[in-house]
Amino acid sequence: MGNLNDTKTHDNLKAAFAGNLRQTDDIFIFLKLLILRVILR
Repeated sequence: MGNLNDTKTHDNLKAAFAGNLRQTDDIFIFLKLLILRVILR
């Protein structure tokens, strides 16, 4: 049971890491849009 749990958490960590990378991209795009809005105001 313990080994199964370990592999499961490992997969979850990998998925979370990939998700974080995608999220950082979104955050950068969001920040760029925010900066553009402030400049154009």
